[in-house]
Amino acid sequence: MLKFWLIYLLTLTNFCVADQIFNFGCDSNSYTEKPAFLAFVKQHLSIPNMQIMKFDDVETNIGNHYNPLSGVFTTPKDGLYEMGCLIMAQASNDVHYKWMKNDTLILNGHVAKTEHANSQTQSFVISLKRGDLISITKTGGGNIHGGRYSYMSGYLIN
Repeated sequence: MLKFWLIYLLTLTNFCVADQIFNFGCDSNSYTEKPAFLAFVKQHLSIPNMQIMKFDDVETNIGNHYNPLSGVFTTPKDGLYEMGCLIMAQASNDVHYKWMKNDTLILNGHVAKTEHANSQTQSFVISLKRGDLISITKTGGGNIHGGRYSYMSGYLIN
């Protein structure tokens, strides 16, 4: 019974330690080794077209592979990743953007112009190699809504 409670408490606080002690059979990609990030736009973002959007309000950055100064996520290891964003255009603006992997287009996005703020959410799974650079570039339109309305995120699945 004591072993059960010890396992239970360890898994609540630190699954990696519990796995090392009791060998649950987890792979080497434990939670702390899996890169993940979530970053928001802090202030309203007015940038010229063809510039990388910088999500400068970092909430989560396991492994520090997302750089808020450049707006680029650098893949630390080969694997399958989930990437996502929510881009909100300020009122009476539209925003065109594209996801880039190194110098290659992955996906286009468009937030339609409306009287009030409007947004688009995207999520996709992609196979990446160590050293790949992932970013979102504004390709047209107006201002991006800040104040933690717009974000970019990603994490290693496997």
